[in-house]
Amino acid sequence: PASGVSVLRQAGADFVTQPDSTAVALSYGPHGGGHGHSDKLTITLFAQGRQWLPDFGSMPYETNWKGEWTAQTISHNTLVVDGISQQPTGVRDVQWPVDSAEKRVCGRLLRFAPEAKSVSATCDSAYPGLALSRSVRIAGACVVDRFDVAPAAGTAGEARRFDYVLHIDGDMVKSTAALEARSGKLGERCGYQHVEQTHTTELTKPMALTYTAGEKRLRLWIVPVPGKDAKGG
Repeated sequence: PASGVSVLRQAGADFVTQPDSTAVALSYGPHGGGHGHSDKLTITLFAQGRQWLPDFGSMPYETNWKGEWTAQTISHNTLVVDGISQQPTGVRDVQWPVDSAEKRVCGRLLRFAPEAKSVSATCDSAYPGLALSRSVRIAGACVVDRFDVAPAAGTAGEARRFDYVLHIDGDMVKSTAALEARSGKLGERCGYQHVEQTHTTELTKPMALTYTAGEKRLRLWIVPVPGKDAKGG
């Protein structure tokens, strides 16, 4: 729990003998000083002998990519609020984002259940006034991922924009929802300026996307919260 990393494996203790089995890691712990990235509650996914959701890692020191991309939340598999990176990066392009003892950015473990292959964690310091919670579970070869956001205790709720980000290492070959072509940058700051749009859709019901890498295939189901409208890009 102190390191803030939980790993779930489909194969359990026998994972080395089953290299094609599914595994997922959830990171929620301390920011990590200047070498940390603003990526609370990020996940990585391994299945079929390869990483489908990798962590981007770092970029060469003293390059614009380190401050404009890897320090920004959108470069990780987690949630971005209002197009602004999590603390301590915020709206800055900063190569070495550092939190402080007074404003520490750290999540905490809510539940770890090895027998159920599930884990839940939360963080209320990534975005002021918001509590982020993520629950991940392995069911067979599948991963069930639930991300919740709520006003922090004692704060009032307001309209916000939530970007659920997944970096999938594969080619999208199929969508159950009609996709419209779209071009242009996704935004102007916080790493969004480096994301080129290709398609968009109105997400009003569950949809599935299929990605391939060689002969291997990943299928992603996206299920919107009942009664809530969402847009996907």
